[in-house]
Amino acid sequence: FGAECPSTIFTIGLLIGSIPQVNKIIYIALSIGAIISGGTFAMLGATFDITYLASGVCGLLMLIKYRKQVFGQTKVTVTISQNYTPGGGNG
Repeated sequence: FGAECPSTIFTIGLLIGSIPQVNKIIYIALSIGAIISGGTFAMLGATFDITYLASGVCGLLMLIKYRKQVFGQTKVTVTISQNYTPGGGNG
């Protein structure tokens, strides 16, 4: 496991396949790491690392697309009493 790039690309692919039961922290960390590392090495001349960058971008895009399934929906309900008067005064 000395090659970080192919291992990370493969792992991101596996995690994409396991949405929505994905471990969010590992998934986000791998995707952001792939974007930073892949982008840096691609700009320094290692053009084959563009696939590393693309896997990170794809990972984050899939997370954004399926965010409701991954993070769940949270409903906030606010109940206001009928006896409520703004300012707290009695008139």
